[in-house]
Amino acid sequence: MEAIGTISNIAGILSAGIQVCEGLINYYNAWKSSKKESADMIKSIEGLLMNFALLKAVLQSPAFDKAMTITVESKILDCEDSIAELGDELKKVMVCKPSVANVDDFIARKNHDNQGFRDKMTEQGRRILYPFRKSTLMRLQESIEHVRSNLVFAMDILNLSTVSTTAEKVVDISKQVTTIGDSFDAIITQQMDKESLKVLKWLSAIDCHSKQRETLSRKQEGTGEWLFRSQEYRNWLSGKNRLLWCSGSPGAGKTVLTSAIVDDLETRFAVSNVGIAFIYCNYAEKISIAGYLASIIQQLIRQRYVIPDYILDLYHKHRSMGTNINAAEAVHLLHILTSEFPRLYIVVDALDE
Repeated sequence: MEAIGTISNIAGILSAGIQVCEGLINYYNAWKSSKKESADMIKSIEGLLMNFALLKAVLQSPAFDKAMTITVESKILDCEDSIAELGDELKKVMVCKPSVANVDDFIARKNHDNQGFRDKMTEQGRRILYPFRKSTLMRLQESIEHVRSNLVFAMDILNLSTVSTTAEKVVDISKQVTTIGDSFDAIITQQMDKESLKVLKWLSAIDCHSKQRETLSRKQEGTGEWLFRSQEYRNWLSGKNRLLWCSGSPGAGKTVLTSAIVDDLETRFAVSNVGIAFIYCNYAEKISIAGYLASIIQQLIRQRYVIPDYILDLYHKHRSMGTNINAAEAVHLLHILTSEFPRLYIVVDALDE
């Protein structure tokens, strides 16, 4: 009974965190100006929102061992004050929301020649831009990082990123995490403006996920277990080896094994910030190297939920000429994107094609 009460308290804290994050995301998304500041802040809050949602889903899973709750209780309770601070910050910024969108437009429409009037309106605009003051942004980021570090620590204690729990629990939790992840991805997609969606489509039209689902459906029980138990695979996961090379004759089942590896990675790192991308090469599809690299870039951007300015700039440059990203640009973007993930796995099938 005590464990149930603890779970209820923790769930309440996580729910409060989710509510505050959603409020802040909606607020910063409403800003037309201060694009860079908005994008950076939204990116941080969305990462925190994902942590809240996934941890709550796991703790409330029927397959979760309730006795484990006590081991993470202190870390989640430590988040309570910071969540309250974020809530207070949300209340402050919401005070100026009704007039924010009108400030720049009002000044432009007025087109007043009086310097005193312009100075007065500019000063009022600066006061309204309170949410984007450096001190405010730093304070928000500190609270966000404090909460995230506690949540990540809690998830590490629960060992959610390993297969040390029973197979049944991993499957049940993975299904719930996947459902939450899909729902969250749908929410973020809805929040993206039309231009962002156009950018994603411009980057790549390759549907790797459909290929992954179709191939994985053909996997027999136990496929890949020999690989997952091997020292070579463990060394690759830990980063001791940067490359895991699997070769075999045509028809040996390498593509199905690839789908099993992708599935293992997505299950193993479902509640972390680890980047995962994959491509299935096919000679018959006549896709260029730049096309495959662009697909990897698109997958990584979707995991970040915010399109970086440097990619938006590249999109506008190519749109004016009606061209696509080239190989050199794709390699450059990958170098930048890889630095934004603590760890990154890229799985390639049929590289010889």
